[in-house]
Amino acid sequence: MDFLSFLYMGFGFFISINQGVTMIIGVRSNGLILGADVLMPVDLFVYLILIFAKNKSRQSKYYLMVVSAKILAILFLLISVSGVFFADEPVLVKFQLVHLTRAILIFYCIASRLHDYKHMRYFIIGLLWGLGFQCFIGFYQWQFGPITIPFLETGYGFRVTGTMEVTNAYGAYLVSMIPILARVMLFTDLKPKIIYYVFAAWGLGALYATYTRGAWLAFMGSMVFFFGKEFLGKKVNMKKKLLVIGLSVVVFSTVVVKYGDIIVKRMENSKQSLTADAKQSRMSLAKDAMRVISEHKLFGVGLEHYRFYSDPEIPGLRIVHNAFLLIAAEQGILNFIIFVTLHLIVGIGALKIFKFRDPFLYHVGMGTFTAFIGLLVYHMVAPDYRMIGVLLQHWRLPGMILALLVCNDLTEKRKTKKRRQMAMAGVSGNDVKKPASELSPVDIQRRYMKRFPHNEL
Repeated sequence: MDFLSFLYMGFGFFISINQGVTMIIGVRSNGLILGADVLMPVDLFVYLILIFAKNKSRQSKYYLMVVSAKILAILFLLISVSGVFFADEPVLVKFQLVHLTRAILIFYCIASRLHDYKHMRYFIIGLLWGLGFQCFIGFYQWQFGPITIPFLETGYGFRVTGTMEVTNAYGAYLVSMIPILARVMLFTDLKPKIIYYVFAAWGLGALYATYTRGAWLAFMGSMVFFFGKEFLGKKVNMKKKLLVIGLSVVVFSTVVVKYGDIIVKRMENSKQSLTADAKQSRMSLAKDAMRVISEHKLFGVGLEHYRFYSDPEIPGLRIVHNAFLLIAAEQGILNFIIFVTLHLIVGIGALKIFKFRDPFLYHVGMGTFTAFIGLLVYHMVAPDYRMIGVLLQHWRLPGMILALLVCNDLTEKRKTKKRRQMAMAGVSGNDVKKPASELSPVDIQRRYMKRFPHNEL
C-alpha cells in the first residue's frame, strides 16, 4: 500500500466519525458560549489528499460535468455565508458554516481527486470498515445496551445511534452505506467476504433498531428498485441472483416472524404522523415551512435560524423534517435552485453507471446510486439535514458518483490503449497471459520486441 492509498483508506474510514476538536466560535446574545468541531480526524486526510493527489478529471469526458458541479457547490456555500450579515444570531450561522464547509470540502475532494482505480478500491475498503465499526456499535446498543467509548458520543436511549448521537442521523448514515456494502459483498472480488457478511448482519440489525420509519422505507424502496433491475439484465449471473433471492427470503422471514408485530405497531400511526392536523405532523410542518419561505425568499432566514421563524406552537425543536424545504427556508430560493440543479446533474450523470463494464466500478456505482436515491427520498420526511452526521454523508454521495464516472472513463481509456498497443505488437490477450514455456518461438520474439523494441533478438 502506498502513501496515497493509505490516505484514501483513512479518508473512507474516518468520514464516519463526527466528533473532533471543539473551539469556541462566538457568544450568543443570551451570553451562552458556542463551540464547534473545527477539526475532525477526517479533515487531516482531506487536506493531505488535496495536496498530494492529482486532479485527473481533465483527461475525462466528464470534466465539464465535474467542474459544473464543483462550481455550483462552491456557490451554494458562498451564498450561505450571507446569513452572517443579517441573521439575528450570527454565531449560529458560523456554527453551521463550519459543518457545511467540511461537507462541501469532502464533496470537492472526492469529485476532483478520487480518479485512480486502485485508490477507489482503498477508499471503498475504508468506507466499509468505518461502516463495520458503526454497525458494531449500533448492534451492541440494540442487543446489550449503552456502550462507552472514549472521545466518542454514544446514545443511551432504546433507539440506537452509533456514535452519531441522533437516531435519524444514524439512520441516514446506514441508508447511505448499506447498499454499497451489499453490492461489494455479493458481486465484487473485494475480500474478506465473511467479514462483509458480518458487517451486513450488524448493519441490518442496527437499521431496524433505529426504529426510524423513513429510513426503513427509503432503504427498502431503493434496494428493491435497483436490485429488481439486475434481475432484468445480464450483469449478474443466475447463481448470484439465486443467492440474492435466498438471502432476501431468509432476512424477510426472520424480520416478519421475530419483529413483525413491532414493525406493524411502529407503522400504524404513519398516516397520522404525515397528514394529521396536529402542528407536528409532516404536512403541517411543510405548510409552515412554505410560509417561512414566502416571507424570506431571497436569502432565507439564515443557517440554524429556522426554529426562530417557525410557528411557536410547534412542539420540540420546531424543525421541518424535509431537507429541501429547510434549505429553501434557511438559505433562500436561489440556493435551493442551485442545490436541486447540482443534484440533477449528478443524478443524470449517474445513469451512465448502468453502462460500466468493470464489475467492481459497476457494483460500487450502483450501490452508490441506490444510496443517493434512498437518501434523497429519506430527506423528504426526515432527518434533520443540519446535523453533521447527515451533512457529511449526504455530500459524500454526489462526490462519489462524479468520481466513479471519471474513474471508469479513465480506466476504459487505459484498457483501450493497452489493447491497441498489443494489437500493433501482434500480441493477443491470451499470449500475454501464457507463461513463456508455452509460447512458440514466434510468440516469444513478439513479446521480446514489444518489451525491447530497439534491441535485436
